[in-house]
Amino acid sequence: MSLEKKYTDEVYASIIEIKNDFPIGSQIVQEQIENYRNKYKIYFYYENIQYSIVYLPKIQQLCNTYYEFSEKNILHPFLQIFITRNDYKLCKDIILKYSLPIEILDSFNYIYSYENELTKSFLEWFEHLSTLSCMKVLLYACKSRLSNKQIEFLKDKEYFTISDYQKEMDTSYETARLHVNELLKLNYICRHKIGKRYFFKEELCLK
Repeated sequence: MSLEKKYTDEVYASIIEIKNDFPIGSQIVQEQIENYRNKYKIYFYYENIQYSIVYLPKIQQLCNTYYEFSEKNILHPFLQIFITRNDYKLCKDIILKYSLPIEILDSFNYIYSYENELTKSFLEWFEHLSTLSCMKVLLYACKSRLSNKQIEFLKDKEYFTISDYQKEMDTSYETARLHVNELLKLNYICRHKIGKRYFFKEELCLK
């Protein structure tokens, strides 16, 4: 895996973290990473100031896992909420507009480490947000996309293979493969390589 993907897709590293990992030649590495991130960067204005965020596919999946949103040229509601977090009234209005839990406002009592790096701070906030009980309501809504049989299959599974899915769901291998790939796209499961084989593990709490 290239450095730019490792420090962006695998774990999104801040500029400070990159400099700490590469005390010599950090400027060259940083430029490589920034060039890669520029492909995903989107720009927007808030209070007449231009901002940008590296809107990676994994961030899109993360947001849509809790709230599906496909409006073009409009930031995802979770991005809108985070950007306006210092304006209580506006932030609250956005939450109400999209019928999201008002308890989201409580998540901003948490102190974030990377306030000057929007992408990094958003990911840190969302990780904290996902632990709050109010988000379980949104996860229940996400569950409705799965059949009861799929939900039961994923419950309490430490790891499973496509063959395991095929056997328990009583389907063909090709159908099982397509279903597992769809679950990956929806961010319900994650993939791990153990030895020469791929195993899958539940990503979200479906209990």
